[in-house]
Amino acid sequence: MTDAQLLQMPDAKPEQALKLLSERYSPLAAAIAGRVLPGRPMDLEEIAADVLIRIWQKRTELNPETLRGFVITTARNLAIDRYRVLRRQNEVPLFDRDQEAWLEIYRNIMLGYDSVVKLSEEERRIIPYVVLANQLLCTAWFAGQEKYAALYETNKAMTRWLLDVFEQLAIQ
Repeated sequence: MTDAQLLQMPDAKPEQALKLLSERYSPLAAAIAGRVLPGRPMDLEEIAADVLIRIWQKRTELNPETLRGFVITTARNLAIDRYRVLRRQNEVPLFDRDQEAWLEIYRNIMLGYDSVVKLSEEERRIIPYVVLANQLLCTAWFAGQEKYAALYETNKAMTRWLLDVFEQLAIQ
């Protein structure tokens, strides 16, 4: 089913439309939010749900060709807003070092992504390298910026963790 069909479906079959939208875009929204809020699964679920609500509210205005971009942008913006609230409350998310839990979250995000884009075998093989490269870029970007000092430390810890579990990051 195309995004255009999904956006037209809510009026006729709202429950089915919401289920299909959730299956297609909740993993993506959670993955995007997880870059800003690592170690906060409840916040990721809430943001994914809020993204679905925004899609639902704007379904008649959204362009199906840019729905994926809308999901990414909305998830990122909601995660940044949540991070700011947590920072004001001195509850900046910290990186949880429970390796099995993080590996499960990582695998579920990658499997969710795979369910949307259908990764090739080569893409599945290189995922760990792409994830590590992205993590290094994030860490480098936050470095030396005082207002992002907490995010820098979190991303630095995440980079170390990725290096420690690199062999386990392959998606089968």
